[in-house]
Amino acid sequence: MYCSLATRPLDDKNLIGLLRKSRINNKRNHITGVLVFFNNQFIQCIEGEDADIEKLISNIRCDE
Repeated sequence: MYCSLATRPLDDKNLIGLLRKSRINNKRNHITGVLVFFNNQFIQCIEGEDADIEKLISNIRCDE
């Protein structure tokens, strides 16, 4: 489980773009899970191999 705050306001168009990009990257990196966005916060339940998850979380932190 990973929680974070959006670094800027996100409208529907931004969220759809993020979702499309995430689906492509996650499929390539064998990651599955659930992403929830509410009140400018992300909550993610991430599934995959430990090394793949660690790489993903590192990338997410760079986005912050």
